[in-house]
Amino acid sequence: MSDPRATITELHSLSTHDGAGLRTTVFFKGCPLRCAWCQNPETIEPRPHLEWTALYCLHCGACTAACPGKLISIGTNGMDWNSADCDRCGDCVAACPSGALSMTGREVSPEELLAEVKKDALFFKHSGGGVTLSGGEPLIQPEFATRFAALCHAEGINVALDTCGAVPLDILDAILPFVDLLLYDIKLIDEQRHRHYTGQSNRLILENLATLLERPAGDVPAIWIRTPLIPGMTATADNISAIANFLLDHHHESLQLWELCAFNNLCRDRYSRMGLDWGLAEEELLKNSELAELRDIACGILGVQLEVITTGITRKS
Repeated sequence: MSDPRATITELHSLSTHDGAGLRTTVFFKGCPLRCAWCQNPETIEPRPHLEWTALYCLHCGACTAACPGKLISIGTNGMDWNSADCDRCGDCVAACPSGALSMTGREVSPEELLAEVKKDALFFKHSGGGVTLSGGEPLIQPEFATRFAALCHAEGINVALDTCGAVPLDILDAILPFVDLLLYDIKLIDEQRHRHYTGQSNRLILENLATLLERPAGDVPAIWIRTPLIPGMTATADNISAIANFLLDHHHESLQLWELCAFNNLCRDRYSRMGLDWGLAEEELLKNSELAELRDIACGILGVQLEVITTGITRKS
């Protein structure tokens, strides 16, 4: 059987936001959720996709002429691309004289990816860092993710897995022996609201985490919980209280940290380059006082059972 291959968007070296130390974060394409606030829209679809940078565009029509199916055009309102019928041949990108068009997403083997990651091995060694599998959802490509994590593990590279948890438990179990840190997202406790804002139920997400937290400490890696704080959606007193009570009810030695991640709109240019409208493009950041209030609610319920931190940028109160 040939080695699995995966589609990734990019590697971020020297990251300090995806686990301990300096890390190289690998962004996998494909995700089972459709979060209204997604910060990495380029990773949602599993296949490569086109991006268009308006500033570079000459409006020359070369891309339309080169496309075999005439599936792309650039007009006054931006890029019009029939992605459903596109076979990602890349002819439009090759024909663009100014570099305004690019194709995001490339295929790699586990060994190829390991060779790239190992270039940062010195930073891992001296900072206590490693590699983080992120996305999208890495476990959408489970055979590859598990093979790659095993290769890193064999090389002594610390492995963190950033997951939304919306995958069958057996897929999660297959990779966990090679994972040192599990970054596990809990966005909302209320199932109806979770379905409304992400397109999917959270039942499997919560059940998977609860199952992991019923096991002996030695059978699961360290776990950091992550919650994106989205104004009017997840950043509410009721939601933070509900998550805090869930974590209190499932207290476990492996639970080390709960990270409350403040909303930002820095990804809005990415949506624009993809020709997508984003409903949160003009949403304001949380105030310092709002972020502090949500953390106080979490700490008030959890006490000393779990460390709670806040990350991200805010606006002054």
